[in-house]
Amino acid sequence: MPLHPESTGRFWNGTNLGLALLLHIILTAFLGYRFGDQDMTETLSYALYLRDISLYPKDLYIQAVGTSWLNERLPFTLILYPFTNNLEWACFIIHLVSSLLFLLGLIRIARRYLATELWVVLFTLTSILLLYHINLGGNEAWYNYFVPSQAAKCIAIWSIVYFLEQKYDRAFLVLIPATLMQPVVGIQLVLLFTCVLGWSKFINPARENIPWKGLAVYMLTAGLWLATVFIHHLITDSSVTSRQFYDIMESRLAHHFFPSYYPITSWVLLIPLFILAATIWRKIEYRLHVLFAFSLVGMAMYVFLIEVLELSYFLSVQWFKITVWLKPLSILAVFAWSEKRVKIPRIKLVTALAISALLFVSLAELGGWVNLVKGKPYFFPFTNYYTDEMTIALEARERLDPEACLLIPPTVTGMRFFSKRSLFIDYKSNIHSKEYMAESYRRRQALYGMDLDLRKAGKNMVFVGNDYYHNLSAEEFQMFRSDGATHVMVSAGKKLNLTLILQTSVFAIYEL
Repeated sequence: MPLHPESTGRFWNGTNLGLALLLHIILTAFLGYRFGDQDMTETLSYALYLRDISLYPKDLYIQAVGTSWLNERLPFTLILYPFTNNLEWACFIIHLVSSLLFLLGLIRIARRYLATELWVVLFTLTSILLLYHINLGGNEAWYNYFVPSQAAKCIAIWSIVYFLEQKYDRAFLVLIPATLMQPVVGIQLVLLFTCVLGWSKFINPARENIPWKGLAVYMLTAGLWLATVFIHHLITDSSVTSRQFYDIMESRLAHHFFPSYYPITSWVLLIPLFILAATIWRKIEYRLHVLFAFSLVGMAMYVFLIEVLELSYFLSVQWFKITVWLKPLSILAVFAWSEKRVKIPRIKLVTALAISALLFVSLAELGGWVNLVKGKPYFFPFTNYYTDEMTIALEARERLDPEACLLIPPTVTGMRFFSKRSLFIDYKSNIHSKEYMAESYRRRQALYGMDLDLRKAGKNMVFVGNDYYHNLSAEEFQMFRSDGATHVMVSAGKKLNLTLILQTSVFAIYEL
């Protein structure tokens, strides 16, 4: 049983909503807010294409997702589709709402096991802010931009809420939209919940009932969609062999899918933390103890299947993404144990002072009066946030023909969306299709010099690829015309014996 079961009955009130809003302000102040670049290049541009299929006629990624409705990006992109005339504001508002939904879910879980407000605040900030970037697989529970993973997790956290509250059918139903947003997030929790309930039923048949209705509805909706997409892209697609696909995935997505590439610091910090938490939960919440046990066994199996047997089909499991939940739940276990032993005097006054200080520092950070965290993005729709690459992309939209196809450096991520022009290849965009991954690998190798040997050498793929790209001559760039490229974008300092179309102080675009 939870330590504080009465917390759920009085949850929906101004205090919790206000706390979630406060935490969002703190997260935004120190982690920032993005729009238009990085991973958003995939779905924002896809949304524009769904509205106007004449866009991006030579773009490898857009044509890959646009030729079939059976792709994992579609359900999320349909959320953006109605707002293509004003995606800046739409993403900002939806990201705000999704963040509050996520934080409220985290607060609701925390209040089951923590009695005091200060401990709840410290737990939340420790989980999301202080230990940000400490992860196994490059995944976090919250992101500072609106992408499929953000949408999926802000929904999926409520499945954990309902699971802990023994509302099992509701827990599975909530995972339907989460799976549609990002398949791995949803299916991993379905597997874990089923294992935990099955184990409970095995050791005590009279204690638990399997929520067959919720599980059946899930399998007939999100489960059916997921199976269809998986079969279409990875089973029936024979464009490359399993061995080739394994090598391609390692060269591009090793930081997500291959445990041997995860940071040693994260291994040292998180695995002992998970084991400690599993031990603590055994006395506080046995279902979480079992969930941790199955998760850790799954990690060992995943490492064996991927790193020892090198079975490419199991890459889709991406089991270490489950750590986005294990990390906060582990911290919660430690805090629940500590709260009983560490007494904070005059708790209401201490809490009020601590929260006020956090709010003051966060507002000062947002206002630019202090700059404790360098380089964070503040790409708010009500500000002039355009970076150098966004600025030249907007100019390219006006100057380049809609049929244009650009070669761009691997460091550039905002060009596709802001220019509405095709890209020959970029570093960020991926869809888990064998055919796409194979062709994108070929193009990245030719244009950026990126291959499996470079990855195994431990080099920074983007930095090395950027140097390789900028060492190409005009004649070498022109060789890509046979594959449809029409223009090349380089740093302003690199001069090419080609017709100059656009130039800023940072970038230049030449016609091939």
